Formats: sequence, structure tokens, C-alpha cells
Amino acid sequence: MIRLLFFFMIISFPSMSQDKLEKLPDVHSLDINTFVSNAQKIEPKYERDSSLNFTIEIPNNFTIVADDKLKNEIKNDSLYGEIFNAYGPAIEDIRPYVSVKSIELNRLISAKNWFVSMVLKMGYTLRGIEDDVSRNSFEAFYIRLDNQGRTEIVRGRGFRNENRLVMVEYVIPTLLWQSDRDVQIFSMKSFEFTNKYQIVPPEKMTKYSYLDSLYTEFPRSWKFETNIGEAINRIDFDLKATDINKFIFATADATVVSSKSLKDHLDKRVYPVGLPSIIKVRQNHIFEKGYEAGDVLERPEIKVDFDTIMNVTEVYPLRKKKNDDYVAYNDSPVVREFWMTVIRTPKENGKNYVFSMMMPPRGTDMEKWALSVATYKHMIESLR
Repeated sequence: MIRLLFFFMIISFPSMSQDKLEKLPDVHSLDINTFVSNAQKIEPKYERDSSLNFTIEIPNNFTIVADDKLKNEIKNDSLYGEIFNAYGPAIEDIRPYVSVKSIELNRLISAKNWFVSMVLKMGYTLRGIEDDVSRNSFEAFYIRLDNQGRTEIVRGRGFRNENRLVMVEYVIPTLLWQSDRDVQIFSMKSFEFTNKYQIVPPEKMTKYSYLDSLYTEFPRSWKFETNIGEAINRIDFDLKATDINKFIFATADATVVSSKSLKDHLDKRVYPVGLPSIIKVRQNHIFEKGYEAGDVLERPEIKVDFDTIMNVTEVYPLRKKKNDDYVAYNDSPVVREFWMTVIRTPKENGKNYVFSMMMPPRGTDMEKWALSVATYKHMIESLR
């Protein structure tokens, strides 16, 4: 029997190895009590935007910059820009400092992927990064140059806060790395918000439902088309994302197919599902576009809020087909990424889901890749 690509690759091919970043530096020799005895606890309060209120412990010899010296603004009842800054004693002509910034987000994106996109744009050297399972916060260690070309060593934490991102950084010059590295770590770990807040999408969302058989959400910036069709047990829809120039950079296809009627719950007939043929159509679409799929890049876990007997997502690199038989396939560049998810539910539910998305590869356009992934995951995680 011929094995269908994607559906059977779960057991047919190993995952490709990925470059791994270093672990975040841990405390070297300073103990917490010594740090606290030499620190001041800061508790800024923002009357017009209280969800930004936070606490942090910084060294006693740091000077806090006055609020009227910080560059920020209120927009739509939210505070954006630098909301806190404190700096330490100068060594030669440079100083360590702590900065907190509120950053406006325009489209749905995870905290970590927003940061990695920014790192690539700014040319920082990322040494390590860790994020939480919710994808709403991260901690990173990175190297960059200041405005005068001098090296800075940075420990940063990012948080989705309401519809924005809050970035906290403790920056030290290389001359202070050995003496201040533990202080940097303890200080960053002490940061926390003092008020509860919601995490909401930074852009308006479309909530799509069909009777009580399907519910999902996706950003309104994505173009949506649906095809209910005549099939009693099947719903299809697709999404397209465009950039500021109206160029389509990602396309998604979704199918819900059930062994039961999705239109009439009194219908007790059993309908054919045909998952392999649906997946085969996705495969053929790739070939028709002139691409060939490589081995599995990764198998990310995307959770849903209902029982499943199968929930598998696989990611494939796509390369343009080569006409020259003497050109090695793996030498050609990855031009797209293809994500596919197959979800099966218990027999009493009967529903099956097939999602796929074609997007820019992470190595070529990290920002568009990150926007695509955020929408893909949100669409699946919001299924009801």
C-alpha cells in the first residue's frame, strides 16, 4: 500500500535536527539574601493604565529617571513607550541600566516570536531564550551594540499585557559582566506585575461558527472564504494573509468532516469520512504549486479544549522542484513552510479536522512566519 505523505510520515521519517541555543546563565556565586540587602524595591504606579503597575528590585546605587524625562504617550487609554528607567554608576563612560517599555502590537503574534523577529531586524546576537507554555511571556539573554558601537550584555523579559507587549531589560557593559551578572539575574527574576490583567488579541478577531457544529476564531486582517457545499457532513474554509502592499504571504485551508451530519442532529445516518483523500488533496496542491516537501522539521503540540484520539501537527520545508537530475535537492533553498494538523475525536463525537497552512520559512521572513504561526495555532486552539 502506498503511504500518503503527511498522514504516514509520523512513523516514516525522523525529525530534522535543529540548532539549539544555550541555556540562560544561572546565578554564579551571589546568594539571594546578599542581593536583597543591597537592593531597593521599586513599585511604580500608573494611574491611567494600572495594568502596567509592577515591582522590581534593583541595586541601591541605581538612580531612577524622573517620569517627565521618559518618552511615552497615552493612546486609546493605554500607555506606550518607555515607562521606567534607572541607571547605575558609570564605569569609564558607560553605565548599567534597567529599562521597562510598553510596546504596541498591531497583529496577533506570540511574545517569543515577536522578540526573535526584533532580534533579527536589529542584528542582536541571541544566546538563549525560554518561553512559557502559554506563549505569552519569555526570558532571553542576548548581546548587542549601543549607539556608539560598544557591547552590551542584556537579560530581557517580555510579557503580553492586555493587547501589547511589555519589555523589561537589565543592561550591563562587558566590563561589569563578572561582577554584576548575578545581580542582573536576581533583579530580572524579581520583576512582576502587581495587578491582574487580561491578555487580549492586539487586533480585532472574527468569530466564525456554523450552527453548533463548528466555532473558531482568527484575526480580521485575514481574508476568509467558506464553502459549506452540499455535503451533509463536511465544512471547508480558507484564509489568506496579506502584507501592507496587499501581497498574499500565507494561505490556510481547513476541513471539518464528520461521520455524523453537521447540519441536522436528528439525522442518525453514518457518513464516510475519507481523511486520506482529504490529505491527498493537500499533498497534490503542494506539487501543483511546484514544490517538494522535505523531512519533518518539527512536531509542535497544539492543544484543543476537547477530547481527541489523535492530534498531530507536522511541519515540512518546501523547496522548488529541480528539473536538473544532477542538482542535489537538499542544496536548494527552503522557499516555503507547510504546516499540517490532523485531529480525530472519539466515535461518539465523530468530528475530524484537517488544517494546513503554507507560509514563508522562518529563516527568510521571521515576522511573517510568526504572524502565520500565531493565527494557525489560535484558529485550532479556539475550536469548539
